[in-house]
Amino acid sequence: MAGREALARLGLLAGSTLGVLALAEAGLRLAGYAPERFKSTARLVSADQRTLLDCYPTNPRGYFEIDLRTPDAPNKPELLSATYDAARGATVVRVRFEPTVRGLGSRLDLYASDSLSVFGYPEAERPIAETFRTGEFELVVPGDLRGQWITATGTPTVDIIFLRDENVPASATNRYTAYDTSELSDAIRVD
Repeated sequence: MAGREALARLGLLAGSTLGVLALAEAGLRLAGYAPERFKSTARLVSADQRTLLDCYPTNPRGYFEIDLRTPDAPNKPELLSATYDAARGATVVRVRFEPTVRGLGSRLDLYASDSLSVFGYPEAERPIAETFRTGEFELVVPGDLRGQWITATGTPTVDIIFLRDENVPASATNRYTAYDTSELSDAIRVD
């Protein structure tokens, strides 16, 4: 008998809770509030928005008054070719990397993947090389990567120096280093 009473009380509690939530939902709807549905793009990156890979590209809240990026420049390295050279026992990757941020230096990271994502985008499963070069150049990666997909990111380093505030102790730093990692480059398959 005690088990039945406890079960009945639990059912009454659940029913009354659902009733209160339904009334609250109806009240919110009558006040003009409604849930929003966002279209899923099935992509991390789109042409007009670089989610997670470029910090506030459109400066939505006015946080960053200075934009160090070069206008209308692609925000990623360009892979020109990738071929296996049997004589060297290595894969040769030709790259063009012109950083969009004017900074102290830039690092290029290469990644390899066995396949593209189900949406056809680079995967960057494992790092295979890095360099601190810019412009157009070749990277020699040890090993046979034929049939694999290569992609890259570029990371310019920028020093940001803030003016000292009189209320901040002189021992506090006013110099910070920021890293502006690009989106993944278009992937190419190693021949």
